[in-house]
Parts: sequence; structure tokens; C-alpha cells
Amino acid sequence: MGFLGWANVKREIGQLMLKLIVLFSFVLVGCSSPSNEKSKIVQDVQLGKITYSRLDGISGDLFSFEMMTKNNLSDLYLKENYKYSHFKCKPIQDYVVIGSVSIDEGRVEHGMYISAGSFKVCEDEAMNICLRKKQIEALLTDNLSCRLVMGGLFRKSKVVADTIVITKAAMLESKVR
Repeated sequence: MGFLGWANVKREIGQLMLKLIVLFSFVLVGCSSPSNEKSKIVQDVQLGKITYSRLDGISGDLFSFEMMTKNNLSDLYLKENYKYSHFKCKPIQDYVVIGSVSIDEGRVEHGMYISAGSFKVCEDEAMNICLRKKQIEALLTDNLSCRLVMGGLFRKSKVVADTIVITKAAMLESKVR
């Protein structure tokens, strides 16, 4: 085969590779689940039994709560193969409010799905320097607006609930556990 023969072979291989890439892209798009199911956000989430505890050797207080909803978030968590469920709130001044919810360890009571969760109020997400309840009370001027985010390794995170409210009164009335 001469030089022109090899050039034609290379060009044909290049065109074949391009066709395979386009075909593979269509296969991937066809395999993704419907977008309307993935975009569903739970609107009926409520928090109850907010308490706090002081742990020796750990900065700041750890707030615990029960998250209640009519939707079985555990099914979504397992079906979508998520690995974490983070609880995030709008900052209190310059302090982040971050925690987690144990979705996969929930229980059902009176038709409500209940999962345990916790959060801390800290300088940053490293959570090295966090606040005690009395310090938070002095900074808190309004209710906390929070959301539940699920995600996993090699998975895009998804906001599952974005209308979670912790009232200022609930924070002030929280009891030591």
C-alpha cells in the first residue's frame, strides 16, 4: 500500500470513530432516567424535637432533631444509590450551619417517615471552631432556612428538600440532651 492508501485508511478510521462517539452519546442519553422524576423536590418536611448536647473535646454544641415527611426518602436514597445526605442552612451571619440526616436509618410513625439528623454552627465547613447555644442565641435574628442535599461518589448532588425551616423560637427553646 502506498502513502495515499494509508491516508485513506486513517481518514476512514477517523470517520468511523466519530460515528461511534455520536452513537454512544445517543445510547447514554437514552439510558438516563426521566428528568421530571429527578427534579422532584419534597415540600412537606418538618423538624421536631430539637435538642443540643455538649461533647467533651469537640468545639461547640451539636444540635439534634427529627426530620418528618410523608414521603419515603429512604426509597429515593437507596434507589438512586446515594451515599450521603447533607443538611445545610443559610449562614447565621458569617457562620455556616451544616449537618447530616440518617435517611437510611429512618422509621415510620403515624404515616410519617422520621429520620434523625444533626447540625453544628461553625466558622467554616472544616468544623474546627464551632459555637455554643448561647453564642448562637446572641447572633440569631430570624428563622433558619435549610435544605436537604443527597449525593454520592461520581454522582451529582441533588437538592431533595429546600423548604425546611428551623424557627428562632425552636432554637431558643431547645433543651440540653
